[in-house]
Amino acid sequence: MVDDVEKLWEMLLSRHPESILEAFHSLSGADQQQVINHMVRMTSEEGWHPEQILSAQKALDVLKNLKKL
Repeated sequence: MVDDVEKLWEMLLSRHPESILEAFHSLSGADQQQVINHMVRMTSEEGWHPEQILSAQKALDVLKNLKKL
């Protein structure tokens, strides 16, 4: 389990499928859904840096096969 929240988000937004999956799998089911919801907002709401949007979309793409978004 990834205990450090900063490290968790670093891994989730790393654009590296292995890191994304490791971080995601370290979360409970409820936390996984919260992370997905947050990343969907990151890709659809204004105010996010373009690199953050790209990273969130990459993570969502990696996770798409695990969860029905």
